[in-house]
Amino acid sequence: MPIGAVSPLLPCISSLPLHPVLTLCAAPYPLLPQCERKAEVIERIQGLDIETQTVLASAIQDVRTPAVGTTFPSAPCGWVPPDEPPRDSHQWHPIGQHQVALAQMQGLEELWGMAGEARLAGLYRDELDAMREKAARAERLQGELSALRERLPALERCRGRLEEEQAFSQALLDSKTQLEGQLESARARAQHLPQLEKENLQLRSQLEQVEEERERERQQLEELQQEKVLLEGMLRQNLGESQHLSWEEEQEPNEIPKSLSYEVTEVTSSRLLALERENQELRRRLQEALEAPGEPRSPGLEQKNKALSKERLGAELEAQRARSSQEREELSAALLVEKEQLERELRSLQEQRHCEVGHGARGRGQGKVCKELSFGAVEGRCRGKAEQQEALAESGRRLCQVEERASSLQEALLRLEATHAKALEGLTASQEARGRLEQELLRLRQELEQQRLEALLLGQLEAEVQVLEKEREALQAELSQAERELAEARGSLEAERQRAGRQAEQAREATEELRASERELGTLQRGLEQHKAALTQLEGERGALEAVLSQAERERRVLDKEIRRLRAQTQAQEEALAEQGHRAAQLEAQSRLQALELGGLRETAQRLQELEQESKGLREQLAAEQSCLFLQELLSEKVKGQEREADLLRLREQLERREEEQRLLEEQQGTQQSQYQSLEQRLESSFREMLTLKEEKIGTLRSRVEELLILNQHLGKELRQVRHHPQRAMEQGQGNPEPVPGLRAEPESDTLSKHLIEVERSNAALLAEKEALMGRLGQLESQLGALQGELLSLQGQSGGLREESGRLQAQCGALQVEQAALLSQKAALEARASELRERLAGLEAEVRVARQERDEWRGRHEGLVRNHDKLALLHERQGTELEGLLGKQASLKGALRALEQEHRALQDSEGSGGQDRGQCVGFPSESPTELLAPHRVQAALAAAEQAQEEQQGELRGLRGRLTGLQLEQARLEAEGTALREQNHQLEVALGRIGDQCELLAQLKGNQEEENRHLLQEIQKLSQENRSLLERSIESREQYHSEQRQHLDKLNELRREKQKLVEKIMDQYRVLEPALPKSK
Repeated sequence: MPIGAVSPLLPCISSLPLHPVLTLCAAPYPLLPQCERKAEVIERIQGLDIETQTVLASAIQDVRTPAVGTTFPSAPCGWVPPDEPPRDSHQWHPIGQHQVALAQMQGLEELWGMAGEARLAGLYRDELDAMREKAARAERLQGELSALRERLPALERCRGRLEEEQAFSQALLDSKTQLEGQLESARARAQHLPQLEKENLQLRSQLEQVEEERERERQQLEELQQEKVLLEGMLRQNLGESQHLSWEEEQEPNEIPKSLSYEVTEVTSSRLLALERENQELRRRLQEALEAPGEPRSPGLEQKNKALSKERLGAELEAQRARSSQEREELSAALLVEKEQLERELRSLQEQRHCEVGHGARGRGQGKVCKELSFGAVEGRCRGKAEQQEALAESGRRLCQVEERASSLQEALLRLEATHAKALEGLTASQEARGRLEQELLRLRQELEQQRLEALLLGQLEAEVQVLEKEREALQAELSQAERELAEARGSLEAERQRAGRQAEQAREATEELRASERELGTLQRGLEQHKAALTQLEGERGALEAVLSQAERERRVLDKEIRRLRAQTQAQEEALAEQGHRAAQLEAQSRLQALELGGLRETAQRLQELEQESKGLREQLAAEQSCLFLQELLSEKVKGQEREADLLRLREQLERREEEQRLLEEQQGTQQSQYQSLEQRLESSFREMLTLKEEKIGTLRSRVEELLILNQHLGKELRQVRHHPQRAMEQGQGNPEPVPGLRAEPESDTLSKHLIEVERSNAALLAEKEALMGRLGQLESQLGALQGELLSLQGQSGGLREESGRLQAQCGALQVEQAALLSQKAALEARASELRERLAGLEAEVRVARQERDEWRGRHEGLVRNHDKLALLHERQGTELEGLLGKQASLKGALRALEQEHRALQDSEGSGGQDRGQCVGFPSESPTELLAPHRVQAALAAAEQAQEEQQGELRGLRGRLTGLQLEQARLEAEGTALREQNHQLEVALGRIGDQCELLAQLKGNQEEENRHLLQEIQKLSQENRSLLERSIESREQYHSEQRQHLDKLNELRREKQKLVEKIMDQYRVLEPALPKSK
């Protein structure tokens, strides 16, 4: 209960005795132990504001203070009900007053309760209205939230689409940049192509120069061979002269067996032979280096390599020629000097021989002179031996020099071989680079062709990119707008959420207040059980009011729905009315324009018929031409496909053959390598055995030479002793004056002569053995040098063969790679051919569908043209009928007017006839036809009106039919425009199909060019394979020929060895009988 309602009544209540309940309620808190609802009252008072609590406390104090002075004698602590009878009669009057006061209080309390209930009902109604508004607002917010939530996925999809479009546009831009970069790189490569062609021409000119230089070198080699023949002739002459001199020396019996000149000639001849062999070996290696297999394809590197090799070989050949010329001059000078010495010795020996022959018959008295002469000869021979030893030392030095020169030449040859190998590697690298450049050129050509096609497509792509950019911009604008709308919606949602939060808080506070009020109501209901009737009435009223309110709310909702529906209906009706008005305006405009367009339509119909006939002819021609072209293209494609299949089969067979040939080559190479390895092992083993044998022989020869030198020294000592003994004997003979008997002198001379003869024999044998051993040593050294040279040549050949085998293996690997590339290209071509076949099948299906659609649209167009012609004829007939009806209507209107005039005239005549009726009565003899004339006129007028109405109905029907015909004409025109659009679309589709056919033809041409390039590459590869096979066969034949030559040389060396052994044996045989003759 509000305090405002309680405060005005406090003075009245203070003058009256209190109700027990009020006294209990007004009592302080410690005085309420007997109250049953004390806790509820306390909670209710505590739930009020502080001000209300203070006001209640003051009111309770005001009520309590007057109540203290009132006394209740019979019931001081309780309340006596009115039903009980009074105990004392003198107390009845105050009790009645109390009852009256209580009745007044009850009435006041009821009034207060009613007022409070009314106020609470008003408050509750206001709160209910507020809650309903809040609920409606919450429903609206939930609806908006649900709508926004429903729009969120669409916006997310739009955002995803926009992101996809952005990514697609970015990808298109990236592809555009990549294509531009590829185009720029292709342009740069195309710009480099003329430079490469110029370099190719320069390289070809350099190749021609190298060929010319090679021809010059061949001429120089021929000149060197001629010089070689001349030198061999000169050597043979020198050898013949030396043999002749040795033969003359052998014919002389008392001559020295082999002089210094013979040894010098032998040494020089052996040196010349060794130098000639080295010269031959160098020339052979030079020729091999010049005629090495696997000529390079890169002319620049070949020219450099050849120039370097020529310069080095020319310098070495010039140095060798200078050295050989110097040595020849030195040897010729030494030979001349030795020849002069030999001539002098021969003359001296001839003089000695003549002296010995002339004085041989003298007696023993001249023995001393012979002995002296023999001693002089021995001394001369000893001197000759010393000279021979010096000459041998010089020859050894020269041999050492020659060996050093040979080693330096071998080192130079090794360097040349290393440079040659490097040059070959550079040439192989240049060949590979050239192959790569050729592949790059082919790839560049293919890329140029592809880029030409791509350049044609770039325009379309750019147009599509522009369209996509426009769409992207539109989508971005929509996205930005959607984002703005989203932001606004989110802002509004946030605001609504905040507002809803605030409203929810308010609702919570209201609910709490409602709960508190419900509690208060409960307490009031419990505390005011006595007011149940009023409360029930109020509740009934409240229920009625709530029902009325709910009904009013329902009606309001229904009205809102109806208002919305009516608004939607009104909007739809307004839109429909606007559309109808627009359509009516359009129909009026069309009806106005149709009259103008009828003539144009007739003309256009005629033109359309003509154009249709022309288009029919053109379409038939185009269909025939396209069918012929497609049939020709299909036939050509089939033929080309068969040719390609045949080419593929042929290529497969060629590839299989090449694989078999490669397998055979690999097997042959393996067998050749095994043979090479076995031959190398055999040669190495034979060479090692020969070296060991030669070393053993050299060791034995050296030991024998040392033994011979020791013997020679011993003999020299003996000779010196023998030479000193006759001097001592002479001294002893001069010192002893007694004559020596002749018997002692003769045996001493005989023993001396025998001893001298034995010494000479042994000396001669030793000299012969020494010369033979030295010759044999020189031969063995020459053989050793030749074998070393052959071994080096064989090693070089084996290295060359290994390099060639490696090169062949590399070429086989390259061929396998090319084979794999060709197989991949073949697979790509087959896939492309299948794609082209599928595209052709798809295009044929599209052409068939387009033809069917074209026939259908042609039939439809013809039907529409027929309908249009029929409608035009019907329109003309109806126009003529309309004109006739209008004429009839005009005539009927004229007749109607005439009849109206007659009717008026008749009415006038009737009016005048009414006046003259009396006069007419007196004339019974008038005809009834004259009396029936106005009836006839009226009947005619009625019939005319009826006919007019019928004509008007027919006119309305004709107007309706005219409008229907106009609508039909508009429909037909719309169908005609649709047919024109479809015809245009068909023409566009035919144009696209034509463009696709052109693209297919271009692709076909490109594929044919690629096939030609592939065939050319296959032919080149087959030619290279054949050339490689020929080279391998030539190298094999060359190897076999060189092996045969090597075996022939070995056989020749063996024969020469046998001949030398036979010569040595012959010399021993010649020397053996010469020794007893000298005895």
